[in-house]
Amino acid sequence: MNFSFPFRLFETHSFGDVESDYINFERAYTDYTLNRRLQPFAPETLAGKQSINEINARLNSIQKQKSIEVAKVKL
Repeated sequence: MNFSFPFRLFETHSFGDVESDYINFERAYTDYTLNRRLQPFAPETLAGKQSINEINARLNSIQKQKSIEVAKVKL
């Protein structure tokens, strides 16, 4: 969904008591749109996924090693 809030329509308006709330909303919305467009955490997410894959591969290897050792003990 591609939606943008029409901030320019409200540039000349005064919001009285809710002015500070509107400014906070505008900042938060701008931060949200920048984060969504630039995806600053994407490299960390990719690194985390690669790390999970490596850990799962290591776990599988250790489980195979365990089953081999259990088989040796049974002999």
